[in-house]
Order: sequence, then C-alpha cells, then structure tokens
Amino acid sequence: MSIISKLKKSRDLWKTKAVESNNTLRYHRAELKRLKADRDKYKAEIRELKKQLDEVRKKKD
Repeated sequence: MSIISKLKKSRDLWKTKAVESNNTLRYHRAELKRLKADRDKYKAEIRELKKQLDEVRKKKD
C-alpha cells in the first residue's frame, strides 16, 4: 500500500469513529434533557399537591 492510501484509510476510519461518537453524545444529551424535564415536571406537581394538602389541613383546623 502506498503512503497516500494508508493516510486516506486512516482518515476515513477516524471520520467514521468521530461521527459515531458524536451521534452517541447527541442522543445522550437529548435523553438527559428529556429526563430532567420529566423530573422537574414531577417535582412541580408534588409541590402543588403539598400546597393543596396544607390548605385542606388548615381548613380542617
């Protein structure tokens, strides 16, 4: 093999690995964003339910 063909092959392998890695990272970032949004939504719901529960308890007293 000539040096040029070795360099091209090496560069192509590097590009493939870089694209694959970037796709994986992009997926993980999107998944983390979705999970954090779900967590924040559930925490907000819990806060609201606790407020309602406190109001009901105050009305009973």
